[in-house]
Amino acid sequence: MATYTISIDENSEKAKTFLKFLEDYARDHGFVEIEKVPNRTTLEAMLEIEQGKTFKAKDVDDLFNQLEE
Repeated sequence: MATYTISIDENSEKAKTFLKFLEDYARDHGFVEIEKVPNRTTLEAMLEIEQGKTFKAKDVDDLFNQLEE
């Protein structure tokens, strides 16, 4: 089996249509598999969470106070 990687800008209407086509095709024809992989920004955020580099805020004011520190 071959593996191909494509990047799709999900903000584009044409890209959304193409992605919907691919997902429908994969669902209807069992020989195509789509694996969604988080983008780099999401992966970095997930790593920060795992490393405990996050904080909690009680409310919006608390959030902005913590961001200013």
